[in-house]
Amino acid sequence: MDNFKKIIKKFDGLAWNNINLLCLEKGKNYFNEFVKFYFMCNTKKLEMITIHFSIPESILPKIDVEHHIFLEDYFLRDLSSKIQKFNEDAHGFNVKSTYGIIVIQNYDQTISKRNSFFYNKIDKSLNFYFKIRFPLNNNKIFAKTTIQFVTKIISLVKESFKKIDSEDFFKRLDIYKKQLAIRKFLDDNEYVCFIANGSILPRLGSSDLKDINSIPFLSPKEYELSIKINNNTIIGMGIKKGITSIIGAAFSGKSTLLNAIEMGIYNHIFGDGREYCISNISTIKISSEDGKYINNMDLSLFVNNEAFDSRNFNTLCASGSISQASNLVEAILVNSKLILIEEDYSALNFLIKDHKMKEIVHDDSVVPFFDLLPQLVDLGISIIICSGAMSAFLDYSDQIIMINKFVCYKFDKNKISLIEVNRDKSEKIKKIKRYLNKKIDLKSLFFKEIKFLSDKLIKIDDYEVDIKRMTAITNAEKINTLVIAAIQVLGKPENYSKSLLENCEEVYSNFFNDNWSKVSLSNFYLYDMFYEEVRIIDIYFFVNRMRGLQFERN
Repeated sequence: MDNFKKIIKKFDGLAWNNINLLCLEKGKNYFNEFVKFYFMCNTKKLEMITIHFSIPESILPKIDVEHHIFLEDYFLRDLSSKIQKFNEDAHGFNVKSTYGIIVIQNYDQTISKRNSFFYNKIDKSLNFYFKIRFPLNNNKIFAKTTIQFVTKIISLVKESFKKIDSEDFFKRLDIYKKQLAIRKFLDDNEYVCFIANGSILPRLGSSDLKDINSIPFLSPKEYELSIKINNNTIIGMGIKKGITSIIGAAFSGKSTLLNAIEMGIYNHIFGDGREYCISNISTIKISSEDGKYINNMDLSLFVNNEAFDSRNFNTLCASGSISQASNLVEAILVNSKLILIEEDYSALNFLIKDHKMKEIVHDDSVVPFFDLLPQLVDLGISIIICSGAMSAFLDYSDQIIMINKFVCYKFDKNKISLIEVNRDKSEKIKKIKRYLNKKIDLKSLFFKEIKFLSDKLIKIDDYEVDIKRMTAITNAEKINTLVIAAIQVLGKPENYSKSLLENCEEVYSNFFNDNWSKVSLSNFYLYDMFYEEVRIIDIYFFVNRMRGLQFERN
């Protein structure tokens, strides 16, 4: 710390843009007791610099390496609350104040891998960073207040790590361990999702916080599943592989249950209400996306029209049914094992064509999703469909869950007369690979400009990306990740010889490694950003939604 004080005094009275010199100092690591820290800055955005910390193994709680994501998440939340209070005490909401400001990564209700907090598996240290703006005096560096500012930051870090509530930490860690154990159980026992009894599924208004006044979830006895984890047994509803229908009247809780299953790809924090709502990691909800851009996609599975080549389908503005069909093809290509469909957000003519309408309208140009269920099941894909108006899917359903006023029941198909359906497997769905078109002008892929037009409408140079139907993407950090991942997928000429999925898999593997935090510090990018882990399937869906991008396929 004495070395830091000595160096910062060299900058006393200099203009604020000289701060980058601090980051270039030789031997830029500084120490204060157990805390090691240093500074870095992006030369394209000097207003904010990053301060990096490293906490040694000796003072960290003893946990297994595979639980490091929980460790990162826990301390992010703990330190964030202290930093928020510091900022409020310093200058309230006056973000233009000349006082110092600290910006730490946001978080939500999920335990996720984030780039600002990362565990070093080699020396078993916890590393993290956040952005700071030094206090200024007439836009000049003021050594005395800067030293006070950094000293305060270090004290916040020490407080966060020295005053660990061990009981609270290990209580939350135990929940996280159980979440991982449930995921393994489901994968090993032919289940696609699990909802524990007592879970609070409804959210409060438009937020992601639980509605404490809602009815706790209770599994129908017929679908009840007991999962033993060490000396504990967690009981809830298990949904097996196959086809499942969730039915009920309006406002009965169908969508709430389906949303909980969709968000079960994430592990949730203690107190969220969905701690033990667990779904297959490849779960994806597909919806209609009117106006979707589609380039060179094989839709022959759904479209059979002599007027155009459905194996090389192109449109600037897809209809509801065609867009949803393309979304299903994307899910198949990326090997999703659980597809969710909600009646309210689907195109009716994509889902089904009833027998009377088939007799009246002799048109086979669009093959309904209903007619392809056997092929999808044959591929190892499970389906959960949420419906309040269609009975046809009940014929195919292996499990039917009826909801009335947020209470679930097993529905007996024998109570109603159903239409006989042929469940024989027809021709298998072909494996298709998609490639980026080699004719793309690579000069346009340097991405000089990134704009967020709305929460889920992004413009990367001339490419607009509408991801409003990617409902599992819940925060800005995930969107940041998708933007940078897309740039990495598209920006290398060598990537054009590999399929789009292969590129997404490679970027995911390279991006989410132990050094992935360094991506945000590259001067190549205009902005230093916080990131949060996404899935390969999310990257794949994002790139497919870049309006104007050209593809090839085989």
